[in-house]
Amino acid sequence: YVPDNFHKWMEDSNWIPVQPSILLSQFQMPVDTQLPQSELVMSRDIIYSDDGQDNVIGQVDIHLTRKFAKAEIRRAAIIQVISTMLVTTLIGTCLLLLLQSITRPIINLTKAATEIAKGNFDHSIDVHVKNEIGVLAESFVRMGDSIKQQIHTLKAENAERLRAEAELHQNQQQLQAILDNSTAVIYLKDIEGKYILINHQYETLFHITKGEIVGKTDEDIFPKNMANAFRANDRKVIETGAPQELEEYAPHDDGVHTYISIKFPLHNLSGNTY
Repeated sequence: YVPDNFHKWMEDSNWIPVQPSILLSQFQMPVDTQLPQSELVMSRDIIYSDDGQDNVIGQVDIHLTRKFAKAEIRRAAIIQVISTMLVTTLIGTCLLLLLQSITRPIINLTKAATEIAKGNFDHSIDVHVKNEIGVLAESFVRMGDSIKQQIHTLKAENAERLRAEAELHQNQQQLQAILDNSTAVIYLKDIEGKYILINHQYETLFHITKGEIVGKTDEDIFPKNMANAFRANDRKVIETGAPQELEEYAPHDDGVHTYISIKFPLHNLSGNTY
């Protein structure tokens, strides 16, 4: 209600009152002055200030039904719940995207490291970030390329080594075939007097095989006096570095035989006797 003198007070003063319609909008509810008697009543005083004095010049009463109030409360609660759910969903989505942006490069990097460990150096690393993980991924790529190049080089070197070994084995077989088909007694010793190889004629006359004689000396095979003589002749060849034609004696099944031995040194690429 508004007092009868309200409009006169407005005309006699410079005060611009707040319009009731604006004041009532604070309630955010429709207002009908013709509502019947209600279960709920909301009241608000209209105050006029003059020289520091607050004067109540009217009162606004809003009559609400309980049903209407419950509906408004329910609507506000639903809006609050929906807003909370939307905010929670938005935050969860942002966190999920952030987590994926962090974990996906790490997972891809882990898979790439596993493939490289298996020897799959052509495996691509799907990491496209400009942080420490990206730098690590680039390092993995360079490491994989380097290992692949090293393996290629090692394979080439291994193939060349195998080819050289096969060629050497073939040459040894050819040399051994030539030696074994000679009627002369042929053998090879190192500078310490240890046997390296013998031919078939040596095996037949002295009853020892190639496998048994390797690493042995004349002292392991012949009588001491003969072994000392053989060793002395060997030293002459080593000391002079030149071929020597020598008379030597060796035991056979039918007795001692005299040999005219031709001994000569073998030299490595540096010219040293071995």
